[in-house]
Amino acid sequence: MATIGVIAMRDICVRAVAQTPPSRLANFQCSDIEIKKWIEQLRNGQMSAFDALVACNTHAVPTLAAALGGEDESRIIIIAALGKIGSQASSAIPILSKLLEDKNPDVRIVAIYTLRQIGGETAAAALTIALKDKEQDVRLRAITVLEQIGAVAVPALISALRDSDNNVRSSAIEILEQIGAVAVPALISALRDSDNNVRSSAAEALGRIGLAAGSAVPTLIDIFKETIPKQESVSLGDLAIDYSARNRAIDALGKIGSAAVPALTAALKDTNKEVRFSAVLALERIGPAASSAVPLLITALTDPDSRVRSNAAAALGQIGSRAYPAVPALVAVLKNSGEEVGFLSPRSRAAIALGRITPEAAPILATVLKDPDKNVRSSAIAALEQIGSRAKSAVPALVKALKDPDLSIRFNVIEALLKIDPAEKSILPALLEELQNPKRNFRITNAFKQLGSVGVPALITALKHPDREVRFYAALALGDIGTAAKPAVPALIATLKDSNQNARFGAAIALGEIGSASKSTVPALITTLRDSSKKVRSSAAIALGEIGSASKSTVPALITTLKDSNGEVRSSAAAALGEIGPRAKSAVPTLIAALEDTDANVSFNAAVALVKIGKNSETAMPVLIANLKANPLCNERFKLVIKTLEASKVGVPELIDALKNRHWNVRLGASRALGKIGVKAKDAVPDLTAVFLDDQEVTWVRYEALQALKNIPSDKATSALIRYESTAKALLRKMAPKLKLMNEKCSEFPSTALRASAVRRNMQPPAMCQIKFLSTIFKWKCPQPGK
Repeated sequence: MATIGVIAMRDICVRAVAQTPPSRLANFQCSDIEIKKWIEQLRNGQMSAFDALVACNTHAVPTLAAALGGEDESRIIIIAALGKIGSQASSAIPILSKLLEDKNPDVRIVAIYTLRQIGGETAAAALTIALKDKEQDVRLRAITVLEQIGAVAVPALISALRDSDNNVRSSAIEILEQIGAVAVPALISALRDSDNNVRSSAAEALGRIGLAAGSAVPTLIDIFKETIPKQESVSLGDLAIDYSARNRAIDALGKIGSAAVPALTAALKDTNKEVRFSAVLALERIGPAASSAVPLLITALTDPDSRVRSNAAAALGQIGSRAYPAVPALVAVLKNSGEEVGFLSPRSRAAIALGRITPEAAPILATVLKDPDKNVRSSAIAALEQIGSRAKSAVPALVKALKDPDLSIRFNVIEALLKIDPAEKSILPALLEELQNPKRNFRITNAFKQLGSVGVPALITALKHPDREVRFYAALALGDIGTAAKPAVPALIATLKDSNQNARFGAAIALGEIGSASKSTVPALITTLRDSSKKVRSSAAIALGEIGSASKSTVPALITTLKDSNGEVRSSAAAALGEIGPRAKSAVPTLIAALEDTDANVSFNAAVALVKIGKNSETAMPVLIANLKANPLCNERFKLVIKTLEASKVGVPELIDALKNRHWNVRLGASRALGKIGVKAKDAVPDLTAVFLDDQEVTWVRYEALQALKNIPSDKATSALIRYESTAKALLRKMAPKLKLMNEKCSEFPSTALRASAVRRNMQPPAMCQIKFLSTIFKWKCPQPGK
């Protein structure tokens, strides 16, 4: 019995459900015997039976549904037939719902699109099952389909807010946001639900809808009257994190913005302190647009509840210069020694607010730098730093504060002085004193970086300090200073022989960041490639790459290091060869071998290096494309793949193939990379156009394909953009809110590099392309004659 591959069948059904069904057959032609015969023909790959089954319409539905038992891969095409029948196949919804939990993800995906074609509230309710799918690709397809269903899906989505699975609630919120204003009445009703998850999620959805949810303001403010259940509140010292619906309501009002200000201003007068407290929090989130609330916020600075006083000060600070009339009242709060203490106390918040509202507050802020409450001192210093160069009148007080007993405050003072007056002579002695403090931390290196070349001579001296940690931090600080620390190179070379591995590590890193390719630097780093410490060897390789030397000995030494016993060292060596670029062409054979390294990071860096060197780039493509599975937002490796492909202008055929990849983020990355490549990717225009027009594709992938078309100078691309202008505008409107809220959880993506075997690409045309009518329908997936 001939079978059709899983991916091929999924492609058939996902696209088939969108086709116009043929005319119905007469009843006598749709007997059970005939229907079963056609189903058997489908299982044998005879695709002509597909149209016959669809033409039988409702007569075929019971038999088609019954044929979905078992694990036969032909179920995928049978499901597609039900989808093509459409609303008349509603009796199959129960079994399709069960298939949303099938172990085969292709079956689940096709069931999603079929339920969309059947439509109605019952189908929408079934689709919420897919929102908890373990595979993100399946969840994203369900989200896309529910967004397309629109208002009909709202009742099911409101019910989904009750689910204990956070994935389901988050997805429902995202879909309700896309549905927009139509969903607002149902969400307002959900705010009154007895389930906290429902109220909280409804409030979040209303906040995402934004200004169009203005009618929800009164109900959201009603939620302020809730008390915080103990199990929904976590106390962290002075900071209380509220996970209740009330906190979501506060966020929602902040996002609704100016439309909520009148009601929130009125709420400042409420007799219930919880209402007043919540109102000031929401006004704080709104910021400058809440300026009309300033008079009542000034009054709130004397509220009996300290939380109200504190957050009223914070709200005034967020409003900024428009809150200037509040300065006298804020000064009074700042000077009130009888006020409560703490990081979020009214006095601390008042100090920060004064710094945001006006530079005129600098002298007043300077007066509290000796305050008994370290939180007030810290806030005053932060406010002065924000004021910057206009706070020079506070410099004498800040210099005295360099002797503060609290280490963190002393660092705050140093950083403030560097912002206000970098030439202040007391900064360097203070930094050197802190460098020798056993409680020092990495803030010291950042401070030296800001100070620049002025600190270099003292740091050179510190490289010989008897304390090994002083030597380590001094080396790191010189590296942070960068090229301005070039006079330290001889001392850093000497430190490569330090008895302490941390000091040697810091010296190697610093030499790379300074970037000096002196005659003595490169040989010293090459010698360090044989250091007993793996992290020192790794940092030496990185440094050689940053220096970019193509001396006769550098590349051979790095080639040897590619065989180091430690994966981190090999990875650094591969990356270094890439940084050296075309001059490292003698390393190509070893880098090709490294593509098969058991350490995926080595394989990845070898692939990048091959592209940068410009030799045998095609061998690197499978590894690079595999690594597009990383998170497009929070993973630097994904960004490096795109940057590498953009710079090299290679890999267009492989990227076109990747547009058909099973994984949505690979398709997204391929689209983005083709756009970055530009004119040399013009052969990809037909495929990118197909992705952009595919309403069953993940919205973000379609958006990237559209952006790519805009970036490829081609008559075909221009023609597609003109022809489908209305589709592009609709997609951009749909994508706008997503662009603001696309920070996915990084844990849902691979956190390390991937070897090429991690992504299996369908290099051959799908089996469905052997059938003429399917080949005509699916041109973008099926190579056409002569293409």
